[in-house]
Amino acid sequence: MKSVLLIIPLLLLSSLFQHDAFAQSKMYWIDAGTDKIQRADLDGSNVEDLLSRADGILSPEGIALDLAGGKIYWTDFGYDNIQRADLDGSNIEELVTGIPNALEIDLDTVNGKMYWTDSSTKKIQRADLDGSNVEDIVSTGLTFPIGIALDVPGEKIYWVDAGTDKIQRSDLDGSNMEDLVTTGLDFPVGLDLDLQAGKIYWVDCGTDKIQRANFDGSNVEDLVTTGLICTVGIALNATEGKMYWTDELGSKIQRADLDGSNVEDLITTGLIHPDFIEIAFAVPPIPARIGGTVTIDKTPLTDSTDEGYVVKVTKTNGDPFNPVAEDNDGLNNFDWYIIDIPIYDATEQPGGAQPSDQAVIHVYRNGEELTVTKPVNGEFIIGNSGSTEQIDIEAEGSPDVETNNPPAVPQLVYPSNGLSDLGTTIEFKWDKCSDPDGDNVTYNLYVCEDISFTTGCINTENIASLNRNVFYSSTGAGLLLVGLFIAGGLRNKGKIAMLVTMIIIVAIISISCGSTSSDPPPPTPNNEITQSVSGLKQGTAYYWKVVVDDNNDGTVESEVRSFTTQ
Repeated sequence: MKSVLLIIPLLLLSSLFQHDAFAQSKMYWIDAGTDKIQRADLDGSNVEDLLSRADGILSPEGIALDLAGGKIYWTDFGYDNIQRADLDGSNIEELVTGIPNALEIDLDTVNGKMYWTDSSTKKIQRADLDGSNVEDIVSTGLTFPIGIALDVPGEKIYWVDAGTDKIQRSDLDGSNMEDLVTTGLDFPVGLDLDLQAGKIYWVDCGTDKIQRANFDGSNVEDLVTTGLICTVGIALNATEGKMYWTDELGSKIQRADLDGSNVEDLITTGLIHPDFIEIAFAVPPIPARIGGTVTIDKTPLTDSTDEGYVVKVTKTNGDPFNPVAEDNDGLNNFDWYIIDIPIYDATEQPGGAQPSDQAVIHVYRNGEELTVTKPVNGEFIIGNSGSTEQIDIEAEGSPDVETNNPPAVPQLVYPSNGLSDLGTTIEFKWDKCSDPDGDNVTYNLYVCEDISFTTGCINTENIASLNRNVFYSSTGAGLLLVGLFIAGGLRNKGKIAMLVTMIIIVAIISISCGSTSSDPPPPTPNNEITQSVSGLKQGTAYYWKVVVDDNNDGTVESEVRSFTTQ
């Protein structure tokens, strides 16, 4: 059983590496004049023929890319079908047959669907990515649908109808069809979406313009209005702020900034009638993945005991890779850490690691680095792109950082909440507060005219726990002892009279202390703190509270009470 349980996390260690990486972004397009599918770098260099009639295609038209799956999809109205192949043109498959004039195609790889327009049947249809489960999505109200684009997060299909000169949209199931742009068009053909900016871009072969609008069709803008003969396809690279298009009758591929500025010719030779175009964004090399168990002070960590722990991999000098290589979200359900180490690529990932370089594993607990003993000093050799390796970690820790516990919440005694007709000098009282860590606490008394404690405040801070009534009583007792000493052994009546006088004075002092309010508070027990505040305004409502500070970043507040002076 143990060996079976070990296999599961090992399988998960490599389960996410499914797509092929390519080091440089590419543009793919169809040339209806040469019946080829071609690609090139984004600057127009390194043009390659991927598929031609010799490979079994006849009249390709629309094109779409599944980069994660490593596939090109295209429509072929010569064969009345939809086909696909690997990104390099190998392994051609026929997916859907019997569609007389399928034009443009787009993919929903999230839900495993492909959508296409058919100008002969005047429909928008969809099927699974393997060609099964063909459905009619929009089958009425269309005249000559051509370009199509999907907003999968927004669950919308956008398309152009060159027969009605409209741009329209619906839900992914074809419901809730809307007209978006209905004026100023004259044979629109291709379109693409900027999902982040919420913009539709399209090319119009009749007006020889490239335009854009908001997703709801508002705010139509002319972007490129000169130098075009008959644009057909358009593709956006929103990350780099560029749009690419084909000029079918101009026999060239061009690009510009997303606002239409800085128009460039990319490919001007070797093309006859370039049609639809797609952009393949470069994928950084697949990382080298490591994972395994973590043991701290001979105790294995689990996903329920790993709070505060972070595992990182750095260069031998301690510098991080870019992107960083760390597991900061805790162990998985199998109690394993997983770290993806980025692999170097001069263009896409210059901050990555070189395979076969040495790296170091670090373990942190609550920000404090522990000592990794396995592998020795945390050192290991980085594998190749796409490799997976089990590296179990053992580390020794130092004692956990002590945490401070705040004091108990102070309980207010006097004045009680809502008390009225008090004097302008008041003796405030509250219970002493204990601190679970034994810290010495101080008290801050806040008395203000507003409940937010910002107006008309008379505050007293850093009040120690000494009770002043105790002080007065002690003082009185001291005076009494002095009196006894003076009178001790004396027998004349004059000295006895002096002693009686001192006792009366002590009694007066004891009674007067704590009786400065016009409304005397109850006597103060030894477990209470008192603080006299004078200078309050007459006929004014006040709020008061006490804040306790353990002088170790631990503070608590009492409730807020109110009172009114006479």
